Amino acid sequence: MTKPTMLTFDVFGTVVDWKAGLTAALAAEGVSLDAETFDRIVDCQGETEQAAPGRRYVEIAEQSLGKVLRLEKPVARRVAMTIGEWPPFADSSAALRSLMRSALCVAMTNSDRNHGTAVQRNLGFPLSHWICAEEAGCYKPELRFWRHAAERTGARFDKGWWHVIPIAPRAAIARSMAS
Repeated sequence: MTKPTMLTFDVFGTVVDWKAGLTAALAAEGVSLDAETFDRIVDCQGETEQAAPGRRYVEIAEQSLGKVLRLEKPVARRVAMTIGEWPPFADSSAALRSLMRSALCVAMTNSDRNHGTAVQRNLGFPLSHWICAEEAGCYKPELRFWRHAAERTGARFDKGWWHVIPIAPRAAIARSMAS
């Protein structure tokens, strides 16, 4: 098996606890969040990204929160502005530090540059690269995003480039397959 020379990964939901961060930010505004609504927000953000390429992630988040939760614009904006401060999963820092001894660890995220500064501060160290939609000018899964990452890191599309994604719990997989 080929050892990885570069590991790329989404950030929110893989390194950062997206659900816990959003739940806490909404709770600070007096709004509760259940699992089904969280999934609807994530889906809405994905649809909004693809419909409006080039917009900053904070705007995408603000719009999806307004649409799904019917939040007033100032409330949705305050919640969206907390994104970079959401907590990493408990094992993220130690795992990434360990992985970085063997390979480049590169964030490939549909978020913004300023989120990279905050997330890396919360991890306690910089990643090999922070590649975001704001600089790529497009969103994953568009091929142009991957090409931008290759150009920025000097990586080749080969067996040494591994992309890491979270595995959904069995219940979530069964639910999505049933719908």
